[in-house]
Amino acid sequence: MEEATGRRRILLVEDNDTVAEMVGGMLAEIGYEQERAISGDEALARLERGADFALVLSDMIMPGKLNGFDLVHQIARRWPGLPYVLMTGYSEATAKAASEGIPLLTKPFTIQKLSAQLSQTMAQG
Repeated sequence: MEEATGRRRILLVEDNDTVAEMVGGMLAEIGYEQERAISGDEALARLERGADFALVLSDMIMPGKLNGFDLVHQIARRWPGLPYVLMTGYSEATAKAASEGIPLLTKPFTIQKLSAQLSQTMAQG
């Protein structure tokens, strides 16, 4: 039997405390548990201990060696069944994500857009 909590857990990768608190609150409101990483490097280390998440929701621009693009490329290579969504407020990053077919939420976003994007991405994954 699959563990329901594992399928409803999101790894939230966001370095900004205010944004992480807001997005974390939205995730809780739509029924997801979340664990936070503050950088791509920290997220990758967490996934190496066990990719027990329904999805990775990551900011694009973060401190450390791995930005959001680097992180999702690592995920696609190492955990091909693990869905991911990037978040950004930068139009250049939006264009790059679109050109690569990476699921994307443009900041700021509503709880409805978050819920719809997560559902759509997990259904495709």
